[in-house]
Amino acid sequence: MNSPVEFSAQNPSSRPGVRDSGYVNTEKAELLYRHGWGGILVSAATSTFLVLTLQSSLPLTGGLLWWAAMLLILGARVAMLVRWSRRWRGDRSGIEDLRFFLVSVSVTALVWAAFPILFFDSLNLVDRAIMAIVLAGMAGGSTMVLAAEKYAAVFYCASLLLPG
Repeated sequence: MNSPVEFSAQNPSSRPGVRDSGYVNTEKAELLYRHGWGGILVSAATSTFLVLTLQSSLPLTGGLLWWAAMLLILGARVAMLVRWSRRWRGDRSGIEDLRFFLVSVSVTALVWAAFPILFFDSLNLVDRAIMAIVLAGMAGGSTMVLAAEKYAAVFYCASLLLPG
């Protein structure tokens, strides 16, 4: 059986003051950044699929501009993840890293939310169904990737599902 001292060493959040020191935020940021690569890859592939699949119904410049905006945001997120991964673990700031990640994910969610707002009227019934399925899939997948930060997961899902 573990003594209280051993348990405290194994479970840092059980030590007094650890929550206040930013340890939890650092661990949240660590988890979110590790899952960030997959989220970026899926967003890039899905946005490309959506624009290519619906190209006959989308206004040409509008669809390409939306896609370019999405890829630009995702490129900025890649740069942020590369910067984060190259820093030594001791130099990472939990709350600052968490803020950068959450802002970038929020901007991505807003770009996703702009798709149905901009293009719903130009889509036929089948294209609307494709759009709804894709956005619902992105919302569902985001809950797993953003599970470490409840409010980010809720905001991302709401941004994708409410405008449609």
